[in-house]
Amino acid sequence: MKELTPSLRWHYKLQGKAQAISVNGNGREIVAAGEGGFIYHFNHEGRLLWKWAIGGFIRAIAIRGPWGEYIAAGSADKHLYLFNYCGKLLWKYKTNNCVWAVAMSKDAEYIACGSMDRHLYLLNREGKMLWKQKVGESVWSVGISGDGEHIACGSDDGYVSLFNQRGDLLWRYPTQAGVWGVDITQEGKILAAGSDDEHLYVFNLSGELSGKYNFGNRVRHVSIGYQGKYILISTAEKYLSFLDSTGKEILRYRINWPVTNFTVSEYGAGMAVTSGDYVYFFKLQGIIDFYNTVDNKISKSAFYLGTGAYGQALRECEQVLQEIPQHREAKRIREETLEAMRKDYYRAAHKLPEVFIIEGKFKEAEEYLHRLSGKTWAEKARIISLYQAILKKQPDNHRVVNYLKELEG
Repeated sequence: MKELTPSLRWHYKLQGKAQAISVNGNGREIVAAGEGGFIYHFNHEGRLLWKWAIGGFIRAIAIRGPWGEYIAAGSADKHLYLFNYCGKLLWKYKTNNCVWAVAMSKDAEYIACGSMDRHLYLLNREGKMLWKQKVGESVWSVGISGDGEHIACGSDDGYVSLFNQRGDLLWRYPTQAGVWGVDITQEGKILAAGSDDEHLYVFNLSGELSGKYNFGNRVRHVSIGYQGKYILISTAEKYLSFLDSTGKEILRYRINWPVTNFTVSEYGAGMAVTSGDYVYFFKLQGIIDFYNTVDNKISKSAFYLGTGAYGQALRECEQVLQEIPQHREAKRIREETLEAMRKDYYRAAHKLPEVFIIEGKFKEAEEYLHRLSGKTWAEKARIISLYQAILKKQPDNHRVVNYLKELEG
């Protein structure tokens, strides 16, 4: 496991403690907010595009849309806000308590928010509430799939809950403390949740627990990225852990400041962090380098499989699987390689009678041929031709003469 210091691209001091941060999919737009009641919109170079005052403590923010056209924010004034790219307020929706968590689908068609009024809400882009569901206690974290078909939340009573787009509860899972971090892959296949019980939980969307990992500290923030290949978490310590989809820690990023929140672009190129009064934007080349190496090994293994270099194909796959035990493509190529090796072995074994005859091992050839079924016409014809080859070498071999009579009769 490597420990890296990420490359700091820029930082910016907010008015008041920074609490909320979001990056759009391509990492080129960043929004932040905090106790000062302002929303800040930056480009990836750190230039402030605009800021807008809501007035209340802003605890949650999200930016989505193909070009980052929509920005949603949740405030202590009990409202969910939606802005356009230029900072124009499109609408606001009032809940019954502080809005603590916000998430949007990839196209910003659906906006989910969690409130301290113990409800999870789903609204559309026009500001119409589609449904709200009571989840037991205050909702601290929210996640939504790229298509908006699945909405997850974590609550103060320790539950991770998953709903569909209609508002039906699909399942709930109890942890041992408040769940402060929840995220779902854009493809909607993996759900990860961080709890104050010091564990990270990883589920499929059927609710099956695929992993539970103890980090010895409260897991406060969770982000899944790069097509579900990795999970980033922050704990009470001053670092972020980069895990593969099985929960194995591969890289660790030393931040040197207590992290109050963080977010990562979809492809892992950039990460924004809030700490104290500041927003920091880092370049996470380590993730890209790691997966470029993995993808290169996968390409090599596929090439070796195609050329029949099975040993080299297996070596490349095994190197990937040592780092990412559940890597689907590596497992698939490994199985195809093993199957190809089995077929080649069978084909080699199938030629043994011919080898025995060439080497003059006629008894061994007879014994092998005698075990063959001869059920198909092609196999029967082959057996006859091989017995005839033996008979040319041993004209007085009465056993072979009898075998041929049986086969030809």
